Amino acid sequence: MLKLKSMIACLIIFAFVISGCSNSSSSASEEGSLKIGYVGGLSGATASFGIPTFEAVEYAIKEINDNGGINGKTVELVKEDDEGNPFKGQQAIDKFANDEIHYVISGSSSAVALSQVAKVKQNNMIAVSPVASDPKVVSDDPYFFVNLANNNQFGWSAAYYAANEMDEKEMIAFVRDDAYGTSILKAFKEKYEENGGKIVKEFKYPVDAKDFNSYISQGMSQYPNATIFATGYAADTGLIAKQARAIGYDKPIVATNPISNPQYLEIAGDATNNTILSSAYISDVSVGEETKKFIETWKSEFDIEPNVYQIHGYDAVNILKTAIESADSFDTEKVQQELLKIKDYVGASGVTSFNSDGSSTKPIYMIKWENKELKLEKTLEPGSY
Repeated sequence: MLKLKSMIACLIIFAFVISGCSNSSSSASEEGSLKIGYVGGLSGATASFGIPTFEAVEYAIKEINDNGGINGKTVELVKEDDEGNPFKGQQAIDKFANDEIHYVISGSSSAVALSQVAKVKQNNMIAVSPVASDPKVVSDDPYFFVNLANNNQFGWSAAYYAANEMDEKEMIAFVRDDAYGTSILKAFKEKYEENGGKIVKEFKYPVDAKDFNSYISQGMSQYPNATIFATGYAADTGLIAKQARAIGYDKPIVATNPISNPQYLEIAGDATNNTILSSAYISDVSVGEETKKFIETWKSEFDIEPNVYQIHGYDAVNILKTAIESADSFDTEKVQQELLKIKDYVGASGVTSFNSDGSSTKPIYMIKWENKELKLEKTLEPGSY
């Protein structure tokens, strides 16, 4: 009888443990608030987009809480600064997991996000990124979703436009030596050469580079007819533009999405003129009432128009909210399935549809810096380039 009682007690304990484990992906949300983590560059080299993205995430969560929360729960935002460092980005995901935070908005760079993907899946979490555009971030059976166009789309569209609309036949590439820069170069080079162009020189530079004068002088001397193509972020490309204009470069500068960031203008000033870039957003495009509404409310709150990271950061939170509410559950497996079902979601950044790998496909806007403003040159629909 004593043995039988012991066995029954063990079975009860075992059943309790199994029950607890099976609900581990949602237990943090069963009582109290729903915690959502934010990780991004709140300091360091990637703060130029990590901070604006956080501002939009914070704004979206306040708006959600003012309207009753998610499935009746108040959302609590927990932030971590990755400083643009992949190791710290991983640490942030581990910290969220230890704190039973199962949902994350990642404002991390592509390089940092790549280090987070396996951690997110391993810990049965869901991450949505409005920033990480490296195509390698997404994969089959995704737990890491990206609601921004990817580097293939940005690189291909910029190359197509440069070769066919601008009739530029030679390019000197300034390549930021990280996941973003090398990924953009690969996509751009592939499409540019396919359309009859040639990259005549590649200058690869470290992410903390400040002086580009020797590269620019060498490139201009060897290839006087070539146009500059920049693969970097706003800060480094701003320095390239400023230094190139200072020594007489007067041709266009071709770039991609990060150069729509106002930091580019702050650093380069008038040297921004005649910069052509492929972007996921421009405020003077009539993409719908949701976009207009968001721009108006953001401007009334902050007295400035939202940038590409803010508008996608706002959507990332609301896309996650939509999936949780559609699942009618905080279980990550169920929410993952609802994210994969999202098609034609109309948000502030336009229409978002997730592909089976967690990526999204959107129009690309070719825009131009002129007289300190961004102006639309042409809209390239998916597949057109």
